[in-house]
Amino acid sequence: MSKTFSRAEVAKHNTEDSVWCIIDHRVYDLTDFLDAHPGGSVVLNQVAGQDATAEFYNLHRQEVLEKYRDELCIGTVEGETPEIAPREPGSLSEVPYAEPLWLRPDFKNPYYKESHRRLQRAVREFTDRYIYPEAQEKEKDGTYISQELIDRMAEAGILAMRLGPGKHLHGRKLLGGAVDGKEFDYLHDLIVSQELSRANARGGFGLRHMLSWRGAVC
Repeated sequence: MSKTFSRAEVAKHNTEDSVWCIIDHRVYDLTDFLDAHPGGSVVLNQVAGQDATAEFYNLHRQEVLEKYRDELCIGTVEGETPEIAPREPGSLSEVPYAEPLWLRPDFKNPYYKESHRRLQRAVREFTDRYIYPEAQEKEKDGTYISQELIDRMAEAGILAMRLGPGKHLHGRKLLGGAVDGKEFDYLHDLIVSQELSRANARGGFGLRHMLSWRGAVC
């Protein structure tokens, strides 16, 4: 990321053999990503050598860029500084309609209580900090998740919550006290499932089954 390029230099890389573009003042080399792009290579070739910031954010969330940044970003535009701040773990996206409407602060429902909001924030932060990074790593190498992550999930009560509401949660302070085990209901259960899906990867055999299985995991 310490290397810089002028916009004129980026503009020269506009052929199928060398596809560069600019997104938020960062320079990305997409040449080896052409065949892997879900939208096809034509879309990337159309922005080769150009500033594609608007085009990118019209179609993608910030998380997509963060996922591929280490692999594709080769530097920044000379004399320019990225403007978009990284999303804090656990925070909601500011992109319009990127989040379900019931997660917005102005959503009112007698069944969606403050304990549900607390749990949603806590599970999302846990997923962002611990599950998502390891899921991406295991997606690449196909290995099992670490025992450290399994232990961390067990200690936080996530594995127990995957069994759904019940007496097995009574007396537990789940995710550091975000919700008391006795008040854990099926709406809490739905929230946990939704937030864990943000791992956004199969993440290897172990993680995929750990997040979906309702077996005797506690």
